[in-house]
Amino acid sequence: MQNSHNRWYHLWALGVIIIWGTTLSSTKTLLINGLNNNSIMFFRFLIAYLCLSALSHKQLFSKSIKDELLFLAAGITGCSFYFTCEIAALERANVADVSLLLSMSPIGTMILSWIFLKSRVTFKMLIGILVAMGGAVLVILNGSKSLEFNLWGYLFALCGAASISCYLTLTKRLDSYPALFVTRKVFFYGLITMLPTFLFTPLVTDIALLVQPKIIFNLLFLGMVASCFCYYSWNAIMPKLGAIKLGSYSYFQPVVAMITAAIFLHEPVSAAAIIGAILIIGGVWSVEKS
Repeated sequence: MQNSHNRWYHLWALGVIIIWGTTLSSTKTLLINGLNNNSIMFFRFLIAYLCLSALSHKQLFSKSIKDELLFLAAGITGCSFYFTCEIAALERANVADVSLLLSMSPIGTMILSWIFLKSRVTFKMLIGILVAMGGAVLVILNGSKSLEFNLWGYLFALCGAASISCYLTLTKRLDSYPALFVTRKVFFYGLITMLPTFLFTPLVTDIALLVQPKIIFNLLFLGMVASCFCYYSWNAIMPKLGAIKLGSYSYFQPVVAMITAAIFLHEPVSAAAIIGAILIIGGVWSVEKS
């Protein structure tokens, strides 16, 4: 029975990653159509927070100041800082490049969990991660003879990967709280800590732009589905699978990002990328079985 339950949690985690894999193309679409990075973050967080507040509003504060500070740190690493890095990377590099570098977060999660949570890291886990990383390299190269190298775009993506690793480790320390409460608190602090960015980039308030169907659809998708539902799901699954195994599913994200970018942004897909996708799936499966 326990194995059956775990199987459903793994399928749930895979579904979340598939949704998150499409968000890069969705965000890129919003950037192309006139929204700036701060506006995308603000509207996404606001929609998610309003949805979560409707579902979880009885308890406002955590049990201690220490936990409240952990929620603040999670809000920064999982929301405001992470999405600042992700969108800044998408402004400077293509979806496939960004998705690869973001998929390196399980490496950081494994190291942080080993240091702070005393999680067990086996040789088989390490081999699985290396295989998946090799596949991710093929995905990003995508059969190209020359690789467009944008140093700042890549650095922002790597900072995003490091940030999400910290978020996964922090939320593991908060798994005594209900998942809805954790998710709502994370987005609250994400909203609060992103407000200073408006000193540098103003919020887009052009109603004619914001009411365009393409803008509305992508913002609702990012806020209600990719943020509200998926972050809640991630926090609910975390206590069941653990930070390392759950984080390893991030390797699926470049595969989904590659497919959606090919469909919606017309980025090419090659045989090398398909082989890379197979390696990613094999590597994640190896980690999951460890």
